[in-house]
Amino acid sequence: MTIYDYKTSDIQAKLANMELADLVILCYDQFPEVYRQFKADEPLTQKVQTLVQYCQQKQSWPKLLTRLKVKPELYQQINPKKLRELIDLLLECNMMSNDNSRDIVVADLPPEIRTSIIRNDAAKLDVRNILDTCLKHTNGLTELLDVIRYYDGNTLTMQRIDEFLR
Repeated sequence: MTIYDYKTSDIQAKLANMELADLVILCYDQFPEVYRQFKADEPLTQKVQTLVQYCQQKQSWPKLLTRLKVKPELYQQINPKKLRELIDLLLECNMMSNDNSRDIVVADLPPEIRTSIIRNDAAKLDVRNILDTCLKHTNGLTELLDVIRYYDGNTLTMQRIDEFLR
């Protein structure tokens, strides 16, 4: 599970602006399962819908967006429910469970992240602010998890976080 959802309507609109031949070639080369579902007389909109459904089922959005030469993150949005689940998981980590240890984690983050975090006395809000700031920076979430893992090790909680983010 990831904390991101894809903006399918935006992706669908981008695909609908393609030439029919380009969409067919894309699917032939990169999504043969989708290509085999196409019918010769099918309109572009139906072919787009088939590709979108496939990407939703197979979670192939990054592959599709990369092939379209766009950054996948431009078509992502954070799912608030999943974000809250991740906050709860992070709070189970030893290094995120109290103020003092969170201070150490924040101190070990790169300066461009560390100096942007607005801290809060409430644990959930503090973790939320740390997480939000990390998500705004390239590789910020990876940086945060690397620091936590350095101190906590490969605990069951870290394994659950890794599984959650897959």
